[in-house]
Amino acid sequence: MKRLITSLILLNISLCQAADLFHILYPFEKGANDGDNQESIAPLIRDNPLYAATRNGGHNETGLLFRLNSDEKHFRVFLRFADSASLPGATNGTEPYDTLTVHQNAPYGLTRSGGNDGDLLFRYDLDSP
Repeated sequence: MKRLITSLILLNISLCQAADLFHILYPFEKGANDGDNQESIAPLIRDNPLYAATRNGGHNETGLLFRLNSDEKHFRVFLRFADSASLPGATNGTEPYDTLTVHQNAPYGLTRSGGNDGDLLFRYDLDSP
């Protein structure tokens, strides 16, 4: 089913508003400042930001880590993934996938490449500048 959708549209379903259940929060448009093929998302907690990663988008189409605030208006890219093969000097992996986990204000996740033998486990400190 994931393969049928080429662009991500985040969904917010509000069970309190039976007449208006479907909300488009952010339409992705690809490119260096946007993502494509969303594959990982942290569980949503009411009134907290939504953290997620896209498999593509960013520099060299290697993925993004982003936040969408609960006000549904503020989208912020924290990290553009790039491995040393696609961007010399960068070693933070490419193509994040699977579910993100947020623990102590830091999202954790996996990338498909970037480690010595393939996958890479990452943690991003949201308190860093």
